[in-house]
Amino acid sequence: MAHILIGGYCGLGNLGDEAVLGVVAGALRQRGHRLRVLTADQRHTRELHALEGVPRKSLGAVWKALGWADVLLYPGGSLLQDVTSRASLLYYLGLLPLARLRQVAVVLHGQGVGPLSPTGQWLTGLGLRGSAVSVRDQASQALLRRLGIRAELAADAALLMQPQSQAETGEVVVALRPPCSPALLDAVVEASRSWGRTLVALVMHPALDTPVAEALVQRTGGRLVAPARPQEALEVIAQASLVVGMRLHSLLFAVASTRPAVAIAYDPKVQALATEAGHPVLAPGECTGQNLLVAGDQALRQGAPPGGAVLRQRAAAGLSWLCHIIEHQEDR
Repeated sequence: MAHILIGGYCGLGNLGDEAVLGVVAGALRQRGHRLRVLTADQRHTRELHALEGVPRKSLGAVWKALGWADVLLYPGGSLLQDVTSRASLLYYLGLLPLARLRQVAVVLHGQGVGPLSPTGQWLTGLGLRGSAVSVRDQASQALLRRLGIRAELAADAALLMQPQSQAETGEVVVALRPPCSPALLDAVVEASRSWGRTLVALVMHPALDTPVAEALVQRTGGRLVAPARPQEALEVIAQASLVVGMRLHSLLFAVASTRPAVAIAYDPKVQALATEAGHPVLAPGECTGQNLLVAGDQALRQGAPPGGAVLRQRAAAGLSWLCHIIEHQEDR
């Protein structure tokens, strides 16, 4: 039994990151491991996952937790990028030498890597040396290979979630996020009128997504849904006729529930998933009402994303890899 300290974008209101934490933590607990989580909201983490939280920005609390841990685990997400801010990358990489000072093994699983500036690439290549790493897509694996880091190819753990119902409602679920230009919003509104279906504006990260979702509902007469738990978001998507997603995990949930989807690739991670899953994909600048209609028709004709089965197999194999790595640290 290992003591595992989990780090990542936890307790910050993003359903995608909480979905990954839930799946990985569930698998590790089933195998008898003890877990604690670096989180921004200890109460939320306890209520959502029944896990003990450690304040993620308290150096003293983190240092103490590392003294308890055998393994520091980053279970997924887009942690290794410096587009959001250099500070975010420095935080996640900065914990790794602290772990090593405490003689704690470092494992990164299902990571999405990049975009990275030249400095960010140098820091990442340096920071990951000596770590066990798996990634969620081929683009991330290729980037790490260029940095001299070997990484196993897995997939996002949220793909292993299962909906309880797939009774189709006939609704179109749209998961937008900033940056969402007026032109992109216009395109979704225009396409929704042609689809003639009820539109559901799905909020995956309330602090960021709510204003865009409210604007969409106001213009389409649809309804806004802001799930409190990842499973609730999955159920909404599993019953949709079509998903239109900027949010990465809206598209991953579409794969998990075999729903047709159109990806709006505002970020390379969305493009990477669309390529591997087989989602029709548009860049934000390509999104006109007509282009969305064409992509939506293509997705509906195609049905379940063609690459979905392979991605789910990779996610399962990746979770097995993770358990093996953690349980054989003494052999490394």
